[in-house]
Amino acid sequence: MSQRVVQYGKVMLFLSFALVAGLFISQRMLEAHDTDEPVLSIDQLAEQNALQYVDGDELREKLEEKIRRADQEKELIALNSREGKLFIQGSGRKGHPVALLAAGKICGIDARGHILTLEEGKPVPDLPVITGPGLRFNSKSNRLDGYFFNQAMELIDEVDNRSDLLSRQLSEVYCDPELGLVAYFSQTGMLPVLLGQDDLKAKARNLDLFFSELGPSTLMGQIRCLDARLASQIIVKKKS
Repeated sequence: MSQRVVQYGKVMLFLSFALVAGLFISQRMLEAHDTDEPVLSIDQLAEQNALQYVDGDELREKLEEKIRRADQEKELIALNSREGKLFIQGSGRKGHPVALLAAGKICGIDARGHILTLEEGKPVPDLPVITGPGLRFNSKSNRLDGYFFNQAMELIDEVDNRSDLLSRQLSEVYCDPELGLVAYFSQTGMLPVLLGQDDLKAKARNLDLFFSELGPSTLMGQIRCLDARLASQIIVKKKS
């Protein structure tokens, strides 16, 4: 009998110890979870991501611009979200469109990003369509806004200024948060043209020269895409 009591006491002691240890570990985990992560400086971000730039000032400017852009777009709504679609359905004004927006219905867009109602019974204007998950809607100003929308509008403006032919060939500008801008031109048979971000004036010039020299060509059937992300050249990527 006494032996059973001793064994029972040992079991209870072990269970008590296990319970205390479990509570201690849980407490430490909660403390670790509640601790805010340290805010990294620009220099620490650069070191953490192992970004390599020859010019340290260039790296700092790029990172600071990225942080500013993220802060500015916190208040914006994703265009493909339910809230964004509701805002678009409820907005609309008359005006002169410079591009089209396909978001449930075809709308016009003016140079400032306001949604325009197209006149019923009239043909849809022959204008480039802006699409993609990078588009954002500003519910306060009731218009399209954000970095990628501004990049798309800048590209359309640079293409228009470059030549009427290039402007008529631009069919779609796709805004992707990872790839940047991807354009589709009728002359390429709607092959994707990777444009990335920035230096859009130089890239529009390169495309104008490329298309004017190439002309109608059967080579387009052998091309997978055009990589125009560099301001100095266009890389033709062929089908494997």
